[in-house]
Amino acid sequence: MPKRLEKDKTIKLQTHTETNQDGLSKKHTKQEKIIVAQEPDYIKLYLNTLLTFKDLPKQMSPLLLELLKLMSYADPEADHGGQLIQLTGFSKKSIANRLNIKINTIDHGLLKLKRSGILKQLGPGAYQANPNMFGRGEWLDIKAIRAKFDFNAGTVEADIEPGENQP
Repeated sequence: MPKRLEKDKTIKLQTHTETNQDGLSKKHTKQEKIIVAQEPDYIKLYLNTLLTFKDLPKQMSPLLLELLKLMSYADPEADHGGQLIQLTGFSKKSIANRLNIKINTIDHGLLKLKRSGILKQLGPGAYQANPNMFGRGEWLDIKAIRAKFDFNAGTVEADIEPGENQP
């Protein structure tokens, strides 16, 4: 088990006052140490490695990075959980200019990223990054939109599945 860091600890002070029959008040303070993990251990995953595991060419790494720069924060209260990438004609043209590629190349890359389960298309120009691969925002928000496993039932519920029929 990993060693807890000092930043993971929170101290909670609880104070209450007791009054006896003579009307004298006595203050009691209880100090409690609660361990709250800031974020679980993680393994840094490089985009090229992810693309290799998904059987995609490593040349897609710059495109994926540009798309992820546009990703919004995780938001479990939002309809689709956040982590949205909104692509307009202007943003595609900007990405194409930065990467010195054609917009058609971006469209082909988006199709491959959808088929691999890295992105989910929510509508025209609207994509969601798979929260099991990427996260932006508070850990609790990211955790809330990730897949849910039920080991007793042997089921998994995920928002994004590879090969899912997407628009």
